[in-house]
Amino acid sequence: MARSRWPVALGLLTLGPVLAAAYAGANLVAIRTAVKTQIAGPEWAGGRLGPDGMTALGTDAGRLVSWTALLAGVLGVVYAVIGVLLRRRGRGRTFLFVLSGVLIIPYALAVFVALLNPVRMLAGLYDSPTSPTASPRGRRPRS
Repeated sequence: MARSRWPVALGLLTLGPVLAAAYAGANLVAIRTAVKTQIAGPEWAGGRLGPDGMTALGTDAGRLVSWTALLAGVLGVVYAVIGVLLRRRGRGRTFLFVLSGVLIIPYALAVFVALLNPVRMLAGLYDSPTSPTASPRGRRPRS
């Protein structure tokens, strides 16, 4: 009976990295589309672009999404390896349990950051008139 659950358990363990990659891919496509829309708007006249054609907000949002997905993906792979190693009998299982308990903190933090919608929060920060990299419509004119 326990053998029949093994493929299901391994499949669930590997979902973490797969979902992290899907999160990163979908968000990066959305960020690139948003940057193109932002640049095409009339309020962007005179705004600066990076060498990759991204705004400062787009670049920072892309980095945040990439790092969050990378952290969640790597920790998902680590959990899959820990799951496979826990199938063995013998010494070292206590260390693996402790390690998985410690690693849940950064994994939960990465999931929490992903759920907070960091792109929207960064957009609010960059739209502030006091931000040095604010969009042209958010900047105060210098007197």
